[in-house]
Amino acid sequence: MTAIVPSSPHRVWAVVSGDSSRQVLTCAAAAAQVLLPTFYGPRFRGEDAPPNVIQPAAYAFTVWFPIFASSIAYAVYQARGSARTQEIWRSAGWPLAGAFTATGIWAPLVRSGRFWSAQAALAAIAVLAETELVKSNETCSG
Repeated sequence: MTAIVPSSPHRVWAVVSGDSSRQVLTCAAAAAQVLLPTFYGPRFRGEDAPPNVIQPAAYAFTVWFPIFASSIAYAVYQARGSARTQEIWRSAGWPLAGAFTATGIWAPLVRSGRFWSAQAALAAIAVLAETELVKSNETCSG
């Protein structure tokens, strides 16, 4: 039986720490946060639409374009082979992958009428984003 010998100690750590899994999950979650709301997000027919008093204008949703674009850019950037072993990507990766996932499932939860679950997804986004911020600051400062 032949043992598989990694080419470098960094490769061993990348496998053990789940760096590749983190990179793939972050990319998949960034894509899902765009695709899931697009295909499974809230849809309103004329009679089901919320009153105009509380429903924002259609152009108000354009704010999501730079948010989603920067999320996808981040996911692609952190997926590079050279970024795999950088500590900043390790510390920020898992919380952001979770936040991207929660963002993706929020709209389908709203569409299916699971409003309390949707609120939990929003809370998860906030907690995971704050966790990422704290971890990134710790990594950068020390």
